[in-house]
Amino acid sequence: MQIAATLHDLGIRTHGTLDHLAPSIQLARAFLAERGESQLAEQVSALIEQHHKLRPYRQAHAASIEAFRQADTIDISLDLLNFGLPRPFIREVQARDPDQVSTGCWRASARQLLRTPLRPLPMFRW
Repeated sequence: MQIAATLHDLGIRTHGTLDHLAPSIQLARAFLAERGESQLAEQVSALIEQHHKLRPYRQAHAASIEAFRQADTIDISLDLLNFGLPRPFIREVQARDPDQVSTGCWRASARQLLRTPLRPLPMFRW
């Protein structure tokens, strides 16, 4: 999960698009292969592919994917969605992010909306 957490949105920066799931998966697979950890590729790829899923995930690796999906949703929703976690705890965790990654994601979303108004959030999955 740590590898996916580190690389899951990297495609936004490397490819300059919110449609970043495939590029992020490609980068993660290359990273794992370089380190002889290809056996993790399926799970890491699934974590990245499903982290913007709008509904609960119930297939292979469901426990880790669902935890990751919920954590990312809390972050990107600016804790409007909290899945039962106490808001003070969420704010404490967010305070440790000096770059405010979620703010950057909202800016990127606004740019994406201007570029492709019919597909403003291409990374979301049902």
